[in-house]
Amino acid sequence: MGKAPFDKETLTRLTAEILCGLQHLHSLKIIHRDLKPANILLDNAGHAKIADFGLSVMGVTEEHRVMDYAGTVTYMAPEVFNRSPYYAPADYYSLGMIVYQMAVGNHPFYTKGMKRKDLSEMMYTMSPYFPKDMDLDTNELIHRLLWQDQEERGYLVRNLRKHPFFKEIDWAELERSSQQPRESALILEEPLEEVIEVDEFLSKAKEMPIDQAYQDFFKDFSYMSYRMKASTASTQVAYLLHNFQRTIIQWMFKKS
Repeated sequence: MGKAPFDKETLTRLTAEILCGLQHLHSLKIIHRDLKPANILLDNAGHAKIADFGLSVMGVTEEHRVMDYAGTVTYMAPEVFNRSPYYAPADYYSLGMIVYQMAVGNHPFYTKGMKRKDLSEMMYTMSPYFPKDMDLDTNELIHRLLWQDQEERGYLVRNLRKHPFFKEIDWAELERSSQQPRESALILEEPLEEVIEVDEFLSKAKEMPIDQAYQDFFKDFSYMSYRMKASTASTQVAYLLHNFQRTIIQWMFKKS
């Protein structure tokens, strides 16, 4: 997404575009469940796009909630972490984390090396630090999005487009993507034009097999390549022989 913190104009526009995408998903009864900076992509015009729907779930409404533990802990809503029934407001909490990070330049709670237990205690019992010079509208918006109780959060994010933070946004034009975002460091100076065909990509991938040293990392996986199976065959035979000998010895002792 670029290097934060962003200026107010960029912050507002990116947040508005993410919100549009999120509200569209929720209108289809879909929740994303893994909203984080790594899953917000920018096209070559600088528009934000929500990506990676691997953990998304359909058919979710306020009346039909889910309880699965899913997502990235550092952006996870309290109700998801606690395995309580949840719905769309869980995505808004994750959005709050992203907006804070875009506005301030760092995660509101997480620091490198922090233990998961310490992180969860901070995220769900404390309020993040807000710089004194933070814009009041930005501050208030983030407070709404990071509200701990999901029922209250659900109420607070209703009519979010009318929040003063978005006063400069023309929602109709934004949804048509007709406005070119202001030039910034977020947009590539030379947009990537190269398109790689799938068949071409797969043919190149076949020419670059995984090195045996890396294959070893997957030895305990349920699926292994034929090469890995062959390399471990001797070990498996030795293990079977050892177990067979052990069984024979135990049987002999019992007989005696």
